[in-house]
This record gives sequence, C-alpha cells and structure tokens, in this order.
Amino acid sequence: MKSNIIETIVRGERIFLKKSSLTNNYKVVYPIIIDEKINWKHLITGGSWWNLVKVAVIVFLILGAVSEYQTAVNMLNSCLENQIKIVW
Repeated sequence: MKSNIIETIVRGERIFLKKSSLTNNYKVVYPIIIDEKINWKHLITGGSWWNLVKVAVIVFLILGAVSEYQTAVNMLNSCLENQIKIVW
C-alpha cells in the first residue's frame, strides 16, 4: 500500500504533509518514527504540548470524579454499617 505522505522543508524544518481523501487538502502529520528513530516529542505529546495539556486535564477530571464517587460510597457504607449496629 502506497503512503501519500509528502516530506518538505519549510524554514529549515522538515514537515510531513498528507493529502486528505475527502477534501483533497493537505494537513500536517506527525510521524512517530523519522529516519528509523522514534520521535519522542510527538509520541508523548501527540503533536503539540497543548494536546498533552488537554489530555492531562481530562484525565485528572475523570480521576477526580472517580475518587469523589468512591469517597461518597465509602462514607455511605460506613453510615449504613453504624446504623445497623445501633438497631440490632
């Protein structure tokens, strides 16, 4: 299968462009491997630092919601256990 990625140099920086099949426009792609070396910045950040920040915020919000829910359930369980002990 032939890759439709084009490599070009702009202001001394190598840029990889891929043609979209739907719009026939080119967009910048961030390959993970360049010249048989792993491009760690793009692998870790997803292409930009802003993407990494967005993903980190979403993950922290989800983890915070799970932690808050778990705390509420534990508190409810302890209240129910104490109530059962008093009744019996």
